Amino acid sequence: MKKIVILIFFLSFVSNGQNNMQFNRVIDTILVVNINPGINMNTFPLNSTELSPSSNKVWKINNITMRTMLQPYIVNCSTGNLYSSGGIFSYVLINDGVNEQPLCPINSSGPTDASTSSGLFDSSSCSDVRFPLWINSTSTITLAVNTTYDDDSDLCTQPEAGSTASVYISLIEFDVIE
Repeated sequence: MKKIVILIFFLSFVSNGQNNMQFNRVIDTILVVNINPGINMNTFPLNSTELSPSSNKVWKINNITMRTMLQPYIVNCSTGNLYSSGGIFSYVLINDGVNEQPLCPINSSGPTDASTSSGLFDSSSCSDVRFPLWINSTSTITLAVNTTYDDDSDLCTQPEAGSTASVYISLIEFDVIE
């Protein structure tokens, strides 16, 4: 028994099966997608700038909080007639280079006009996500805005008003030490 304990103790110093990580910094950021007035629904999905760890870094995502987006009215592009006041939603998209995973979908919170500001941050849209999430340098994080309307519809956002979708992301960056 004593020999087994000594062998395990010795192997723990000799073997190096995994890399070590060293804390680098905390990153709190907001990704934003502007939905311009009069934009055609056929141009959806709209995406924010992609975030990705640098090489030899990993991110531990601790929190994703979506902001409720006030929906611009949807009109017929040709006639300008009101079509709907719903059908736009936003979500975080994580792509690991092979698969894309949408997270934290949130529907728009109702129609807006040019005088209305955007909504509040709402953490309930991520209630089904088990944090923390870990991503490496082959992965990207993007905020996407999409629509439930089909591609052949002649629909636009109201020419007088756009909207803004945003997400708050809190993460910790680690250096990978080989």
